[in-house]
Amino acid sequence: MTFLQPRIPTRARNDLHGRKVAEIPQALKHKDLDDGYKLRLAQVSEYEEVGNALAAAFKVGCWITAQYEAGLHAIEQRAKTADVWVISDGSNRIVAAVLTPKPALYDEQYYTFNILGVAPWGRGHGFGSVLVSHSIELAGSYGYEGIELHSSPQMVHAHRLYYSFGFHRRIDWETMIVDSGQRLLALTRDLSWKKKHYVRKEEVMHGSHEGSHEEVDSDQFTPKASSHVYDDIVACLSHRNPQSLPVNISLSALDPRAWGTLFTLRLGQLRTEAIDQLSTDLEHVPSGHEANPVRLITANGKKLVEDWRFASRALNIAFSENNGGNGGLYNRSLSNEIDELDAIIDNELIDGLFAVINANSDLQRDAYRRVFYARLGWFDYLLSHKKFLLGNSISESDGHLFGVLLTFDVGYRNLFPPADAAVVDYPHLWDYARSLYAIDGLVTHDEKQALGLLSHTDGNVTLPWGKPAYTETVEDIAQAWSE
Repeated sequence: MTFLQPRIPTRARNDLHGRKVAEIPQALKHKDLDDGYKLRLAQVSEYEEVGNALAAAFKVGCWITAQYEAGLHAIEQRAKTADVWVISDGSNRIVAAVLTPKPALYDEQYYTFNILGVAPWGRGHGFGSVLVSHSIELAGSYGYEGIELHSSPQMVHAHRLYYSFGFHRRIDWETMIVDSGQRLLALTRDLSWKKKHYVRKEEVMHGSHEGSHEEVDSDQFTPKASSHVYDDIVACLSHRNPQSLPVNISLSALDPRAWGTLFTLRLGQLRTEAIDQLSTDLEHVPSGHEANPVRLITANGKKLVEDWRFASRALNIAFSENNGGNGGLYNRSLSNEIDELDAIIDNELIDGLFAVINANSDLQRDAYRRVFYARLGWFDYLLSHKKFLLGNSISESDGHLFGVLLTFDVGYRNLFPPADAAVVDYPHLWDYARSLYAIDGLVTHDEKQALGLLSHTDGNVTLPWGKPAYTETVEDIAQAWSE
C-alpha cells in the first residue's frame, strides 16, 4: 500500500535516486495473451468496472474491511497517480487488474505495485503471474532495481505468488498498520538481492540466515489454551473443592507478563478468599527466559496454567462462572475483541520487548524495535478516542498493555538503544497509563518502591534496571508517573 503525492509531470527527469524517469515503453503498453485475452491500460470509462472486478477478486476467497473495499472502487482517484493495467477477454470484459505508480510522479527508492487482483471469472489462466511479471518489467524499464510491497497477512495465496518471483519478507520494515488493526507484511524484490543481505522472517524468529522463504504459520507463535485449563480452574476455585484452596499465585511486578493477572486480582471484583497471592520476587529483573513467570498452584500441588498468557483469562472465567456470570474483566460478549488485543499485546509488545533485549544481532534488534514502536503508535491512536481499549470499561486487555507500558518506561527502555522513545512521547498512551497507575491499590506501595517509582524511608531509591533512560520530554520519568 503506497500513498503517492502528485507532482508536476515531466517527460523525462532525473529523480532523487539518480534514475531517468521515462514514458511507458511502447512494447509494454499492450500485450496479446493466449485465448484472445489482452493486457493493456484501462480506459477512463472502464474505471467503475475495474473497481467491481477488484472488489470481487478480494472478497472471494479472502476478507477485507469496508474501508479497504471502498478504496478498491476509488479507481478514478487512484488513476491520478497510478497507471491502471487490466486484462480483458475477447469481449473486453475486465478479468484482472493491477495499479503501478506513474513514473513521473514517483520518486521512492523502490518501485511498487498494488491492489493486484484476478476476478473469480478470470481465474485459472495464470493472470496473477502475468500481472506480477508485467509490473517487474515496468520497474526495470523505469530504472528501478528493487520493488517493495505491503500485503495483508491473510492474503497467503498472493504471498506464495510473490515468493515464486523472488520476493523476500522484510519484517524490519513491517511498521504499517491499517484500519483493521493489522500490521502489513513487507516484501521486497531486488535485482541484486543475492549480493545484499536482507532480514528474513525466519532469521528474526530463529537467529538464522538459512531456511526457506515460505510463509511461517503465525498460529505456531500464538499459543491457545484448551478448554480443560478453564474447567480445571473453575473446579479448583469452587467451594465444592476445598482441598484445592487456596490457590497460590507466584509472580513479579517487575515482569510485564504478570500484570494481566495482577489486574484481574485487584480490579476484577474476584473472590479473594480463594487466592493466596505471592509476589515473591521484587528484586530480580526478568530476562524473558523464565519458563513460568506466572505460576498458579493449588494447595494440593496441582499446577493450573502452563502459559502466562492465559493466567488472567483463566482466573476471570473461573470467577465469573462461579459467581453466576458476575465479576472479572473478561466479558464474554467482547471475547473476540479481547482475544485479539491480548494476542497483539502479548506477541508484539511483551514478547517483542524481550526479543529486543535478547537479540543476537543488530539486524534482529532493529526489526523487533520497529514492530514494537509501530504498535505503540497504533495503540496511541486507538486511545485518542477511547478511555480504555474497549471503551469506557476496563478489560483484561488493559492489564496486559499497562504492564508493558509501566515496566518498559521505568526499566526495560534502559536496555534499548539510547534515545529511544518513551511512553511519555505518546500523549494518549501516557495519559492512559498514568490514569491506570493512579487507581488506588492497583500498584502497591512495595511494588512502587521495587519499580523505582517511590523512595524508601531512608531516602534511597531502588533502581533494578539502573537509572531510567534519558528522555527530553520530562526531566524525571519516575516522578512524572506520579504527577
